[in-house]
Amino acid sequence: MHNPKRLLFHVTAYLSIVPHYAQGPYLLELLEIGRCPANEVGHVGDDITVDAKLYHNRSMGSGTVYSGVATVKNNSFARGATTMKVDLAKWDPVSGWREHFLVMPAGESCFVMEDLATDLFKLFREIVVEEFPKKCPIPDGAYHVNNAFMNLGQFNHFPALPYGRFRGHVLGYHLRTPSVKTPRLCIRVVLNVHPKVKRAN
Repeated sequence: MHNPKRLLFHVTAYLSIVPHYAQGPYLLELLEIGRCPANEVGHVGDDITVDAKLYHNRSMGSGTVYSGVATVKNNSFARGATTMKVDLAKWDPVSGWREHFLVMPAGESCFVMEDLATDLFKLFREIVVEEFPKKCPIPDGAYHVNNAFMNLGQFNHFPALPYGRFRGHVLGYHLRTPSVKTPRLCIRVVLNVHPKVKRAN
């Protein structure tokens, strides 16, 4: 089993190589979220899937609104079951996606939930229709979101990145059977990193 303190040190040290990318306070705008296509990542499992629609709803004000369902299967978010990795590509208007711009091993999934991405999972608890746990495990089942705003604030452990557009593959691997190399899950996200602008009084 991975030691959470060592994992946190590893992630912190890994991110320290890119602090010069940070350009100040930022806002995250989620543009796409869903399953990873085979032409980007090859064959992956479906132990966790996300099927979503993002759209602009003028009646609810400005910003992107999200509705969809995330499905968890095969005890994939039980303690000690899955290890996570994030593979980010950065969009370049001339050459297209710059693959593997930042590849970050995040560690065991419950460590990610309870120690590394606590603010992100707090957001999940606020927008999911069903009761969403505060700690691991996340039980198998379907978790629905209806008309949730996806213009996000600044997360405590989000990597230091330049402003721009990014595509992320959030990959999960079998932790108890590392000989299985095929990811058991992959979630694809596309987001913009915007400068945070203070409003005039």
